[in-house]
Amino acid sequence: MVEEKKFYTCRNDIAFKEVFMEEKNSDLLKALLESILDIKIKNIKYLNLEKNNGNIHIKRKHFDFHIKTDTENIHIEVNSEMKPYVRPRNASYIFNAYSSVVLRGEEYTEDIKFIQINFNYKMSKKDKSIRIYTLSDEERKKYVNNLFIYEFNMEYFKELWYSNKKRNR
Repeated sequence: MVEEKKFYTCRNDIAFKEVFMEEKNSDLLKALLESILDIKIKNIKYLNLEKNNGNIHIKRKHFDFHIKTDTENIHIEVNSEMKPYVRPRNASYIFNAYSSVVLRGEEYTEDIKFIQINFNYKMSKKDKSIRIYTLSDEERKKYVNNLFIYEFNMEYFKELWYSNKKRNR
């Protein structure tokens, strides 16, 4: 009798973490981030995934992935389904991280970019492949210059991978 092993893809956040949270694979993580964010990364520091809030009535934040580079604070979320709570929950993670650097008595700076990357599965194939959100008004005037949310429609990329098509840029 042949034992069937369960096969995990990076659609599962545990599999994603197993691949990319290993320091021996930091070159893979660096290549992924440099490719999708169009940046150069010198150093990567893996940060704690738990963010306690001190209030039992507020949901504890547990990030899928949290790293810091020389100029970015990056959160990555792998969302296997697009439930109504996914975007507000993910936004609370990045807003919490952003607000934690504004401390009393310190001069505020926008030198560090706060980036959240959401790899979303089970989105409509009609949705854009990549969407980048910023805080701005109706005239696109930015409210802050250093907060970005990248949303990747993984159904689009899954189709690309399995069809061997090239992505149009």
